[in-house]
Amino acid sequence: MASYSYQTPSACNGLSGDAIPSFNSLQSDHSLKYIIYTISPDSKLINVLTSSKTGDYSQFLSELPENECRYGVYSFGDDQNDTIFVNWIPDRAPVMERELYVESAVELWREMMGLRPVARFEVCEKSAIEEGDVRKKIEFSG
Repeated sequence: MASYSYQTPSACNGLSGDAIPSFNSLQSDHSLKYIIYTISPDSKLINVLTSSKTGDYSQFLSELPENECRYGVYSFGDDQNDTIFVNWIPDRAPVMERELYVESAVELWREMMGLRPVARFEVCEKSAIEEGDVRKKIEFSG
């Protein structure tokens, strides 16, 4: 009988230098509409992949690929109580990548908690974060 070894990926070590300043620009200055984060190829840092000053919610969702994990932060307006954090873990992404993103989300979320995104989602399908449903959750939370 064959023996298999499986090692759970360890979480990232930290955030890149632009990760939190970008979030501050979105949350406090309202100069960004959304940010997409990714984990570096060496799995050590969470980096800003892209951001937008004007993108709408459908554009934000289009930045979440069907076969790769991401983190996303989106602001629906000028109020700090209308910001969401999305841990995008699609079923088509490799298992090790999904585990890494789940484990590493704690690092990014901990840094943002003091900055207060209202709603947090961990999803594998975009239908789970349709705009109307997300807005209802924000209204209920706020």
